[in-house]
Amino acid sequence: MSMNQLFKNRPLIKTGILGFLLLPLVIAINSFSPAKDKIPEGYSSSILAFEFASNEAEVKEVLDPLTYDELKDIDKLNYVDFGFMAMYGLFLFLFMSRLKDITGVEILEKAKWFAPLIVIADMLENLQLLKLTKGYKLMPDLSATIMQLFAFTWTKWLLLGVAFAIIGASMWKMKLSKYLGYVLVLPLVIGCVAFITEDRAIEDSFGASIFISFFLIFIYCFVYKEGGKVSTP
Repeated sequence: MSMNQLFKNRPLIKTGILGFLLLPLVIAINSFSPAKDKIPEGYSSSILAFEFASNEAEVKEVLDPLTYDELKDIDKLNYVDFGFMAMYGLFLFLFMSRLKDITGVEILEKAKWFAPLIVIADMLENLQLLKLTKGYKLMPDLSATIMQLFAFTWTKWLLLGVAFAIIGASMWKMKLSKYLGYVLVLPLVIGCVAFITEDRAIEDSFGASIFISFFLIFIYCFVYKEGGKVSTP
């Protein structure tokens, strides 16, 4: 099969190839993450606990156990995350653009613009995280920074949930793809419950569901065939 025929039969594959560029950034982020024994209870990663911190006690719970070098690694992680957010934002934008061409679902044309909004919210979230790691022991009042962190964090995560829910709903008329569509709606449901309850385990599950959704649409880029059928990997 020629490359042109491959791209014709699998119209999402170019977007999937772009997704491979995220892998070295994921590896770098993991390498800068604190050890598991320093992760706050209820979370699977310190950076997720840091992002969802809603008061000074929770910020200190994340940062106080870390050494000076580990605090610097958190900063390095957040700097790498600027590249990561740009790449996942572009991937999400292109995926929704191409899916709109495939399905004809018009809402995807507008929903794809959630991607740059998500990246902006993520960038502003990171700026608050960097501010906190540098000054949380020196700043007399962390409340304003934490309030901004809360706003930008939940804007980012809930918009991601909405974006995946729209992608999922757009797949409901696509033969076997509809089953993936049902799964992609779940993160928004989990996110709404997490926002209301502020339960750590549910917040952690929400974050995990977003990462899983990214992985699923990444795989989908390679298994989707023209005509709405999905082959089994």
